[in-house]
Amino acid sequence: MRDLDTILHLKNNPITSFIRSMNISSSPTPYSSVVGQLTFSLEGLDPQEVSVIEVINADNGTTLGRIRCTGLAERKINVAPYFRRLFELGMVPSTTTSVLVFPYSLFNCAIRCGNTQSPAVPIVMSVPAFAPIAERTLLSELPLHRTIAPGEFDILTTISPDGMIEAEFTLSGTEGQSSSFSISSTEEVRMLGIGVDYDSLKQRAGYDLAGIEVSLLAGGQSVAVVEYEVVTRGRETCRLVWANRYGAAELFTFEPVVSIRSVADRPVDREASSDVVASETRTLTLDSGICPRQLIEALSGILSSPFVYRLAGGKAHDVRVCNSECTIAEAGKPSKITVQISTTEKAAATI
Repeated sequence: MRDLDTILHLKNNPITSFIRSMNISSSPTPYSSVVGQLTFSLEGLDPQEVSVIEVINADNGTTLGRIRCTGLAERKINVAPYFRRLFELGMVPSTTTSVLVFPYSLFNCAIRCGNTQSPAVPIVMSVPAFAPIAERTLLSELPLHRTIAPGEFDILTTISPDGMIEAEFTLSGTEGQSSSFSISSTEEVRMLGIGVDYDSLKQRAGYDLAGIEVSLLAGGQSVAVVEYEVVTRGRETCRLVWANRYGAAELFTFEPVVSIRSVADRPVDREASSDVVASETRTLTLDSGICPRQLIEALSGILSSPFVYRLAGGKAHDVRVCNSECTIAEAGKPSKITVQISTTEKAAATI
C-alpha cells in the first residue's frame, strides 16, 4: 500500500518514477572523452512506472535533457551527445598574469532521477584512444624542447584537481643575462594553462631573450619542464592553434607558406539592385619543414582536430583543414608534413 505522500505526488505528477530502491551502479571513468560514450547505469527502476532521467551539467545545475523510460528495471544512459555541443577551445585570462583558464574544455556531468543524483564526473574532449587523461600531466604532444619567436606565444596546459597552478620562469639573454620569477594562482576551473608570451617576458626581463625555461607545477607537484629556443622567423609564416588529442590547445608555426590560391565568388546578375554578399576563399598549403618524427606525429593531429585557427593580427581566425591524410615518414626520407587550410571572407555590398 502506498503512503499518502506518494499518492499526492502521483496525483500532481502523472509522469514520475519510483526511485526509493533505485541506485546508480556505474558511472563514466573520470576524464573520459565526450567524443566516445559516457555511460551511467541505473538499477532498481519500477518497470510499471514512467521514469524521468535528467542529464545534468553539474557545473551549474542546468538540465541538458530528459529521458523517459518505462517497462525497464535497468537502464544505461549515454550522456555524451548532450555535452558535445558545449565544448570549445576558448580560453579566458585569469586575474593572475600568464595564467589561462579553459572553462569550455572540461565539464562535470551527472544524471538525476527524482531526488537521486549521481556524483559529478569530470569529462574532456580528448580522442577516445587518449582517454581517460591524467591529472597533473602536460596535455601536449609536442616535444619539451621548442622554438619561439618575437611576437609569438605558447600555452602549457594541465588539469589541476584543486585548481592550483604554478610556473617558474628562467629567462636567458642574448648577452649572457639571466633572471627568474614565479607565478601561482588558484582557480575554480580545473583545466588551466600557462601562457608563454615572448614579448611580455622580454619586457619583464628588460633585455633580448635567447632562451626561456618554464617549470610547470599543479597542486604543488611537478608537471613538466619546457625549454624554448628563441629564433627568428621568415616573413611568410603561419601560426596555427588547434585542439590536440587531449582536447587542449596546441600551437605551431609553419614556414614558409608554399602556395596561395584565391577564389572569389561574385554575383552573376549585376543588373539587379539588391544586397549582395561576395566571398573570397583563400587556400594556403603549409610546410612544416624537416622535423623529428615525434613532432610530425603531433602535427598530424591537426588533420582530425575539431577546432583549428590561424593566429594573425592578434586574433584567432577559424580555418578549414582541406587535406585528410599525410605521410608521417617514408623509408630513407626525412620527415615533414604539409597542411592545406582555407579561409573564407565575406563582404556585403548594395548594388
